[in-house]
Amino acid sequence: ILNILRESQLRVRTMAVAHEKIYQSKAISSINLGEYLKTLADEMVTLQSSERKFIELDVEYDDIMVEMERCIPLGLITNEIITNSLKHAFTGEKGKISVSIKKTGDNCVLEISDNGRGLPADFNMDELTSLGMQLVANLVRQIDGELQYGNRDGACFRITFPLIDRGS
Repeated sequence: ILNILRESQLRVRTMAVAHEKIYQSKAISSINLGEYLKTLADEMVTLQSSERKFIELDVEYDDIMVEMERCIPLGLITNEIITNSLKHAFTGEKGKISVSIKKTGDNCVLEISDNGRGLPADFNMDELTSLGMQLVANLVRQIDGELQYGNRDGACFRITFPLIDRGS
């Protein structure tokens, strides 16, 4: 029960950070996505790392301004993937999580990876029953994105999504 409450608390914190960034932003309708995800990832690694484990965080981003409706789902996706890395990826005292958000034409690519043990050979997002990964899949669909995942020196999740809603 404590773990469930802690994960829910982190989801709420994800939305709170988005609101804080909006209030700090010069343009009230949009947020710098890279700065938002960096702040969020920093907080998550700090809050969830134990005294026995050191996690290095590497965040690279382009300056991409997005509306709140796009920002919160991306923050929740980032929250879930980093939480899974912190819970399952690392067997030793050290680890590294990388977050990258880049603009490519009319799309953006969010990539979150770790240098941990990697995804199990039978990992299939469509068959998972965990709330967190179901949430990731649903949020990727919500932003009209495409999710790819696999192993590359650890687990790697890549979400490609349109910068502007296709319906606009």
